[in-house]
Amino acid sequence: MYHNLFVLLCFFAAASGATIAASEGVQHGNSTFTGLLLPDGFPPAQSNAVLAALPANLTACEAITSAHLRYTLERIRNTPVQMYPYPHMIIDSIFEPSFYRCMMQALPRKNSAYKKLFPKVERYEIPLSRGPPKGTKEKKKKKKSSTPDPEPGPFWKAFNYVFGSKDLTVAYLQKMHDTVGRRDVEFSPSWQNDLFWNMALCRDITGYEIGPHTDSRGKVVTVLYYLPKDQSAPKNAGTCVVRSKSGRTQKHGSTWASWDDPDFEVVQQAEFVPNSVFVFAACHSSWHAVPQMTQRYERNTIQAFISAPVHFKSEKGPCLGPPLPPSTKTSGTLLE
Repeated sequence: MYHNLFVLLCFFAAASGATIAASEGVQHGNSTFTGLLLPDGFPPAQSNAVLAALPANLTACEAITSAHLRYTLERIRNTPVQMYPYPHMIIDSIFEPSFYRCMMQALPRKNSAYKKLFPKVERYEIPLSRGPPKGTKEKKKKKKSSTPDPEPGPFWKAFNYVFGSKDLTVAYLQKMHDTVGRRDVEFSPSWQNDLFWNMALCRDITGYEIGPHTDSRGKVVTVLYYLPKDQSAPKNAGTCVVRSKSGRTQKHGSTWASWDDPDFEVVQQAEFVPNSVFVFAACHSSWHAVPQMTQRYERNTIQAFISAPVHFKSEKGPCLGPPLPPSTKTSGTLLE
């Protein structure tokens, strides 16, 4: 079934007649938010005709516009996929620069605005979207928690509306099609409408770390937006692309392995720099990790996932990547 999903993806992405229309009157705080009204199905996100038809650039912080979306779509389209050890992308200047400055202004200043995600992990979050949208078959799972989720401000609600759109879904799926097309999927005719975004504004503090893992089967594409305000982040704050020397895989779950396991080695580490993103599609060996943050630092990110509902029965497939070149020197350990 690995190639069936890719065939359907290409079909829906190339379908004619899908357009993006500017909407009016969507409220963003006390001002009007010029967002996007998206049709059913997947519009051709990379169509030059569609992009050319979008309105002129507006950069005021009170409005997120289709021009901001167009800029990000172009950055995705024009950035090549790195294939080793599995397909992934590191994109700089992913948001229009003046819009990124607005994002920095909108970041909550106090850690108390966030909610701790796991008891023993120093990650805090403000959910922007969680679970499938209304009208889908999937039911949202109720979280067992004594405290409610923090409410995002109007800027971040608008951000989720635009950058959690089907345009972005298509753009990332098309770049990651080599991996997504190898998933073992039992899909319905309406599968393209069943995919949804899980997105959260996250803040990691001193002591945060996450061991090597590949991501769970429900995460079709992982999109990690880096949101530092300047270049002062610790050198080890970025996500590590990790390789198992023995060829270890995670076909179903995504248990965190130990940093001390000598089977793992760091192949590459994304720089945690302003206005950048790390992207990959979960597969059997899409190992990645974040070293422990020992310095005092607030690591701001948007953790975004194109997700498949449980009834989709979408299992991870094998990764596509070239073998290790004989001349390549590796450290032999996970910590470099």
